[in-house]
Amino acid sequence: MTTITLELPEDVATKAKEAGLLTPEGLAGMVDDALIRLEAGERILAAADRVSQAEGPVMSEEEVVAMVKEMRRATDGK
Repeated sequence: MTTITLELPEDVATKAKEAGLLTPEGLAGMVDDALIRLEAGERILAAADRVSQAEGPVMSEEEVVAMVKEMRRATDGK
């Protein structure tokens, strides 16, 4: 277990206490959520890097829109 001392402006601390965020569970949940978001962001950036490295023809915006519409028709059954 790690102990952390936290300094907050009084108004922020009051709101956080009222919201139940300044409990060990509340703080652990916020840190866990932040870590999940960081990892997701890293995965998105890595995927974007792989996409930018991909070779092949570049689709126009119109082609992308047409493909999305076709996929929606196929999944909606229309």
